[in-house]
Amino acid sequence: MAIVQRVNWIDWGKAFAIYLVVLGHLVSNDGIEGRIHDFIYLFHMPFFFFVSGLLFKIKENNIRDLFSRIWRSLIIPYIFLNLLSDIFLIPSWILGREWPLENLVYFLTADAGGEPGPTWFLICLAWVWIAFYYLSRFSYRWQCVILIACGVVSWLFPYMLYWRLDTAVMVLPFFAAGYYSKSLLTWHTDKYKMFLITIGLILISLFFSYINGYSNVYLRAFGNFPTLYYLGAFVGIMMLIMISKMFDQWKTNVICVLSSGTIVIMGLHGVVILYLKLIMKRLGIFAFDNYSIGGKVFIGSLSMVVLYFVILLLQRYCSQWIGNRK
Repeated sequence: MAIVQRVNWIDWGKAFAIYLVVLGHLVSNDGIEGRIHDFIYLFHMPFFFFVSGLLFKIKENNIRDLFSRIWRSLIIPYIFLNLLSDIFLIPSWILGREWPLENLVYFLTADAGGEPGPTWFLICLAWVWIAFYYLSRFSYRWQCVILIACGVVSWLFPYMLYWRLDTAVMVLPFFAAGYYSKSLLTWHTDKYKMFLITIGLILISLFFSYINGYSNVYLRAFGNFPTLYYLGAFVGIMMLIMISKMFDQWKTNVICVLSSGTIVIMGLHGVVILYLKLIMKRLGIFAFDNYSIGGKVFIGSLSMVVLYFVILLLQRYCSQWIGNRK
């Protein structure tokens, strides 16, 4: 296996973003939590598509070789993580005397339902790789035209498609922006300027999430003002990049593991949280329905701790099933 040269700030960014994915599935969309929910959903998945583009390299001379990489890196992990999550759901199906037909439909259509639902990202990313493989063959001018058209079409298109084809159109601009930002994100500045820029970006991101409300790339929800969606999302992405660069001076293996295992966290955090809720209920610690935002932050953090060790086990004993991510 080739040694992966890690970029520390990217590891920090992915670790922050995947925690926001976990927390975003815990907080409600009402009241104060709703504001937090809208803020998270403004940029957390766009950030993953941006970083995917940032790290993407077109190595193949033909589409067949690209399909081979997609199979190894995305489809096999999608199948494996869904099966692994569903294995741990078997007791609930038995106790509830339910047949997992819904989960089967979710799996076959990448419909984001059930505990392993967030693995839709892998299927969507496969389409994005294919689309960008062909897009990159156009001139930069035509690429800009096509990417703008993607945003317009994904906003106006009235139907939800299976296998995240429609979502892929919506997120292609984020992926392309990441791909063409490789040389632009190597800059460094002093800590004071970076801190001021970060605070400014946080405030602007909060403003965008406040006025635009709920947005969601999976549902192709652009918020209250669709024309502001991409601008707000890119500001949020830059905010997270700046925060990550502020942590660049600290390198830790924990962050590297969490970063390399983000797809594992996507696929398994639902079932881990389910078990944590059950354990806490049995121990009489507190009922999940009554968790404060602090309680949800805690259980999200605890699930990350559990999944850290799960990632280590999977990387050691079956790394090929998670796309050889280390």
